[in-house]
Amino acid sequence: MLRELMPRILIIDDFFGRLQADRRNTDRSNLCGTFRLEDITRDEVGKGPPRKIGDPIAQAYFYRGQKPLRSTVGDIVENDLASTIKVIEEGWIKPPYWSLVLLDLCFYTGKVTKESDRQSTGMPEGRPGDDNPKQYFGLKILSAIKENFPNLPVVVLSSKPEQEVGLDYTRLGALGFIPRSDENGPSLLKEHLYRNALMPDETGEIVGCSKALMIALRNIRRASAQGGRRNILFRGETGTGKGLFASYAHLQMTKGNNQTPFEVVNCPQISSERFASELFGHKKGAFTDAKEDKPGIIEKANGGDVFLDEIAELPHGVQAGILKVIEERVFTRIGETVMRSANLRFLSATNSNLTGLREDLLMRLTEGGTISLPPLRDRKDDIPILVEKFVREAEKTSNARSRTIESETIVKLQDYNWPGNVRELRNCIYQAVEHFSELPYLIPEHIAFNIQYAAPFVATSEDSDGMMESITISDKRFIGYALPGMIREHHEKVVKYIINAFEHCRDKRNDTLNYPQIWHALTGEDIKDSTTCQRKIGNYIFKLSVEEIASFMQESPLFEKAVFQCGNKIKSAAKRLPDIEKGFRASRMA
Repeated sequence: MLRELMPRILIIDDFFGRLQADRRNTDRSNLCGTFRLEDITRDEVGKGPPRKIGDPIAQAYFYRGQKPLRSTVGDIVENDLASTIKVIEEGWIKPPYWSLVLLDLCFYTGKVTKESDRQSTGMPEGRPGDDNPKQYFGLKILSAIKENFPNLPVVVLSSKPEQEVGLDYTRLGALGFIPRSDENGPSLLKEHLYRNALMPDETGEIVGCSKALMIALRNIRRASAQGGRRNILFRGETGTGKGLFASYAHLQMTKGNNQTPFEVVNCPQISSERFASELFGHKKGAFTDAKEDKPGIIEKANGGDVFLDEIAELPHGVQAGILKVIEERVFTRIGETVMRSANLRFLSATNSNLTGLREDLLMRLTEGGTISLPPLRDRKDDIPILVEKFVREAEKTSNARSRTIESETIVKLQDYNWPGNVRELRNCIYQAVEHFSELPYLIPEHIAFNIQYAAPFVATSEDSDGMMESITISDKRFIGYALPGMIREHHEKVVKYIINAFEHCRDKRNDTLNYPQIWHALTGEDIKDSTTCQRKIGNYIFKLSVEEIASFMQESPLFEKAVFQCGNKIKSAAKRLPDIEKGFRASRMA
């Protein structure tokens, strides 16, 4: 494994973390040898070379959790929660981030006596409360981590009995327990790294090490480690790389065996008439163009995975057949009556609502979990390394001169919101390299953001004033993730899209508005609280003037209803409601 892709563990332990005056902490060296950890603490300089670890599984940074870090006879050792939290924070606010914390439970305090030092160098004699399971300092650290760093994975590594603290560490958010003396400890740690640690893609195919990205990768590994071939659904905005993440999930299940079938179905690109034949295959003569027997995608993928990209476009006529494959592991070619067996997993992806999908099929397609993929705006730590990758690729494909990437260019790229996500970034970089192929530097002036991503993608066939190409929403495909980026330039245009969402998401029986559904339609975010969604939608509506709001109220009764419902949830907007109502009445009378 490349060093920069290796997981980085923080080990908080009074035994392994303390320094010794004239020699290395041999207990720490032994632990690193047993667990195959590369010590990167660099706190024992000048005390001989560190133990060389062949093929380490992780890097380890050790911290005592106490003061002083190095103690000798006569010193008083105290637990130091504040400094411990600071060390945790330093590896959590900027990359490279901690992948996992291994946390001891019992920390001994008090005076270092000749006798205690003789038993273990620098070890204090201990105080009565140190050994009390209810007062373990490790549990106090765990509580602080849960409060301040809730996404940081923690596993307990202790010589104390697990049954003493099992309920406590579970409630405080730890993800497991490794007995220090367990001969299976190394394999247990390796398993925890796979299931729980925040680690980049070790293959380097998915580039980046932001927390948002590593949480998504961790969730995919967890889904793959559940056992069996359980289907997974990926949700993410356009351009987030759902196909790449599906490929990562396939490799996790197959343990990197590239010979295992992985078939991709791009649902929007296959006509509904051809879909069943492409998926299930057909018999010669089954229809006019069936000149010969042909196996389908499911047959080709037997023993592997099928990736259904943009599953919202899956024709209703084939959904029952896919459900039969999942439930009974059989299918039938078009024109045949014989049942054929199929043992495979379905990986699906969407950036849309799935209201057109059968509920029983959706339930089976998500039995292994639903993975939310982060948009690029939530993983801006990854932009420098993505830019480096795309620049070098573009130089190679366009035969351009090698160039240096100026830091100001990275700043400009990180300041942009990237509604088109990684795909937009790639297109932007390729365009810059191709247009300035002979220059030795990539500077901010070379970056031109693509105008096709500048507007929301929620549109209807009724929009005809040329802002962007129309996209019908008869199938409830709301893929408008760029709404915030347009608000300054297109207030009225944005509100037209909001009204469009009102009309589409209303309850036709009583014309009520489902605000969580509307907000999801506009942004792709799943927020269940209706009041929160009303405030968010209201923040866009009330950027308009009183006259503009009154005019829209005249056009749409649903918008009129939303103005007062959303306005009453925002203090500043509520103050404007009397003037808006007055303006509305005046415009209606006119």
